[in-house]
Amino acid sequence: MFSKQEYGPNTAQVRRFVDRLRALTPTEWEQVRAAEPRARAAYGRPEWTEIQVSAEQEYGRDCQERLLAPATNRLDFVAGLDWHLASSAVMALVVCEALTPAQFAACYGPFADLIPVESLGKGKAPSVSGPPETIWGRFVTRVHALEGPEWQQVVRTALALQDAVGVEATDAALDAASFEKAGTDEAECRAEEVNALLESIDSVGQEYVGRLHGTLKGVERWIKRDDFADSHRSWIEAELDNFKTAAARALFALAAREYMRPHQFALLYLPFAGLIPVESLEVERPG
Repeated sequence: MFSKQEYGPNTAQVRRFVDRLRALTPTEWEQVRAAEPRARAAYGRPEWTEIQVSAEQEYGRDCQERLLAPATNRLDFVAGLDWHLASSAVMALVVCEALTPAQFAACYGPFADLIPVESLGKGKAPSVSGPPETIWGRFVTRVHALEGPEWQQVVRTALALQDAVGVEATDAALDAASFEKAGTDEAECRAEEVNALLESIDSVGQEYVGRLHGTLKGVERWIKRDDFADSHRSWIEAELDNFKTAAARALFALAAREYMRPHQFALLYLPFAGLIPVESLEVERPG
């Protein structure tokens, strides 16, 4: 099947990427290494066990020997490279069709700014944005990677928390999530960034709605009752509003965290704390 494509269906992008690696200067390799902590905070660490399972399902159980090993062997001819980062990106390019966008970004993220996927020409790999500089930007990136059951977990936790502490306590915490103490220029800058990210959260919510509609579509056809369809459409819209509210509150809390009391921050961020721990969003500093 791959006789003319030695590294699988995405051979062209794999070759171009390795060629780009050969041209990187020592300074550019330092840029890649410096980007790794931000990439890990934004996209998480690659889960290689899951990736291997997905790759074998898509390309066959011998994909390691047939595709991945030959591709990474090309790195032997690249001088001055960081083997760990380069091999991770190469393997992700080889099996990109078997990966979710989040899995691919976790592998390719350190190169996203210096060697954008788009610069590799036509291929199978998804686009990856460079890892955001701010912790609140990295939060939104991680929110995009959540799956449907995790979205529902966020909503259930947010509603349970509100029932436990009351609307007044939550509103008071939200009032405390202000940028005013940051100074006029900084406050305006943060407010502008957060408002832009809120639009991104809205797009996540629309994806959430699409998945819920897909889940319920077959059930609606089976029951064939308009009242069932109407009630579930209303439920989906309510779920969307609850999810967007929880995500927006967590986003504001992250952007204003340094000006908030710990318990106020915890109230707003708690729905995401188990899925996206705050510590995982922080950039690891070299020891």
